[in-house]
Amino acid sequence: MSARDYEDYARTASNYDVSRVPVGLPIIKRVLGELEAGGDGVRLLDVGCGTGAYLAALAGCAGTLTGLEVNPAMLERARRKLGAQSHVVLRQGNALSMPFGEAEFDLVLFNQVLHHLDGGAASQRGWPALRQVLGESLRVLRPGGVLLINTCSQQQLREGFWYAPLVERAVERVARRYVDTGSLKDILAGAGFERVEQWVPLDEVFYGARALDLRGPFDQAWRDGDSVWALVTPDELQAALQRIGAMIDEGRGEAFLAERERARQSVGQCVFMRATRPR
Repeated sequence: MSARDYEDYARTASNYDVSRVPVGLPIIKRVLGELEAGGDGVRLLDVGCGTGAYLAALAGCAGTLTGLEVNPAMLERARRKLGAQSHVVLRQGNALSMPFGEAEFDLVLFNQVLHHLDGGAASQRGWPALRQVLGESLRVLRPGGVLLINTCSQQQLREGFWYAPLVERAVERVARRYVDTGSLKDILAGAGFERVEQWVPLDEVFYGARALDLRGPFDQAWRDGDSVWALVTPDELQAALQRIGAMIDEGRGEAFLAERERARQSVGQCVFMRATRPR
């Protein structure tokens, strides 16, 4: 995967859980509850599991939990977090060629991973890595199994995060890496999936309790919670921090955050898309 093109997860792994929280857990748990399970329970695969935040939050909700992660530093964090639990398996590997057999899983998750698959010009090339990864997902799912994708719409990237207008150029750079949701539905159908559904959880925010922390961007650990900051140049960062500092000094910060929060509440920060492997 191409995350290393712009995001140094070997460095950010130590900060990733400082502010980032797993969003959409009620949706994931609902889908898990709807799945038909065998004698050993639902077999779940989290592709690009990172530090294992979702796997830890879903402990006890599935028979087996498998995490696939390409970055060794992120995977090591996951191992520390999850320990030696018999129902949890962590594997290092690439989503483009998953190290699993056919029909091994009932549910495959992608949580904010798709934008790391292809580079910024991927739309012009037809999203080749995304298509390959979806083909791999179809292969490792059992017939009737479910693929659940957590991603962002183009509108959410621009309106759902309070700091987006402060780092507009970086947002546009990262937006080019996100397939729009309409195209994603078509690509899922073309890959062989059926019954595509979509939900927007308006109340979910990636930064949890620090979601409206106006001073957050001054903190490297806080910035490491969103990969858009990896695309902010030093000059752009300095300009953004100066604008935030001026708002704080002039007492305009609260009004700015309130305006941005109204925008977020209307569009949300993420989209969940569910698709099924035909029986």
